[in-house]
Amino acid sequence: MKRALVVDDDEGIRKIIGYTLKCLGFDVEYAAHGQDAADKAATTVFMLITMDMKMPVLNGEQAISVIRANEAASNISPVACIIAISSDESSKSRMLEAGADIFVLKPFSIEQLVSVVNRKCKERE
Repeated sequence: MKRALVVDDDEGIRKIIGYTLKCLGFDVEYAAHGQDAADKAATTVFMLITMDMKMPVLNGEQAISVIRANEAASNISPVACIIAISSDESSKSRMLEAGADIFVLKPFSIEQLVSVVNRKCKERE
């Protein structure tokens, strides 16, 4: 089964994204901040991670950097796709430089999320 990790400090957004990914056939786990996401990604193989930018403990940019560094330093299978999500357009280049595969600007539609997930995951299969 395809596994996904939804990372956002807003529970409502986690639920919406999680439900959408479940409808696309993903087994979904959740994290409320970047450190929790990095810890989960160190022990579980995820095909997809959606990552909010502004969160407590570790922000999205820091969490993506940690996840990508851990992949490079170990035998962990790389995450096929990390989707960075932010309401701040100016954070796009930082998120992509940290290792995100694509950037989605908030607010976004469910249709936009589904399109991005389908396209990016098919590219990586």
